[in-house]
Amino acid sequence: MHHSKPSQLHCLSQGLSGLTEGTKFHSERLEWLAQAQNQYQATTSPDWLFSHIKLRLTLLELYQDYFPYQWQHSTKSTEVVSLESHTERELEFFDLLDEFRFPCERACEEFYDSLVVYAIKPDWTELPWDELDCLLHCYIALTDESCWEQLVKVYQLEGSDLQRPASVNKVTAERLKNECDKLNSPLRYLAEAFNLIEYNSDNVWIDSNDMDPFNCEWCHENIEHLTQEYETAKVAVEHFNALNDWLSTNPERIKALVRVWNAAANDPDNLYQQLELPLVTTINSTDFVRGERLRELRETRRHYEQLIYG
Repeated sequence: MHHSKPSQLHCLSQGLSGLTEGTKFHSERLEWLAQAQNQYQATTSPDWLFSHIKLRLTLLELYQDYFPYQWQHSTKSTEVVSLESHTERELEFFDLLDEFRFPCERACEEFYDSLVVYAIKPDWTELPWDELDCLLHCYIALTDESCWEQLVKVYQLEGSDLQRPASVNKVTAERLKNECDKLNSPLRYLAEAFNLIEYNSDNVWIDSNDMDPFNCEWCHENIEHLTQEYETAKVAVEHFNALNDWLSTNPERIKALVRVWNAAANDPDNLYQQLELPLVTTINSTDFVRGERLRELRETRRHYEQLIYG
């Protein structure tokens, strides 16, 4: 008796549905998947098809491992309707990741063969000056001298206590971070905020962008890593917003920001030579009692501090 071969999608569905029955059905499931692979040899690369099948199984296994209760009570179908779209059960898994782990919302059911990460911060690259936040204005003015006067005008910063910013070529990220670490105000987040703006935070949830999102393989290791990175990224964004609000509510504080920036422009290796500091200072007893020499030293110290910290 002649038996017609099952359809490709039927083979896939049978293979995938075996996952819901437990590990003892794995051998039978793989037989169905092997049939599905054979069905596609005429029009589709066997290697691609096998990888596709393996990925679908991986998604379901990850669902089981991370959300066993929801898996057990799920009513969503594992049926593969099309190789170009996700199953209902796969989409449910993404929704759970989005709720309990990190952003994983899908705008459509189109099948993605990797875990796609988009930045959780806005993309400022296409926004005009008028739509940017205060902190962005400061960053632009400090790194582009042609925008400095615009910053001064917009925030009415004219005054003798406003320093001219040091050239961006003289400021390093390490020096800026060292200066920020000395502070207690939201200015302590300045170096971190500038790294966020520059896509230089070493965090995929910040450095990724819509035009070229970060992609990685679906596996336990990546899910755990992205979960940790997401928590870190949320804190970085909170710090950015705190500093931006601090500046926006009182633009006079921009002057303090510039002083921190200028302090980071000093080269510690050459600071001793620049200041010509004496190795030893001697005060005789008479000068000490009168306090004249002490007052002179205090004035010198304030002068040095002004040079160092702005």
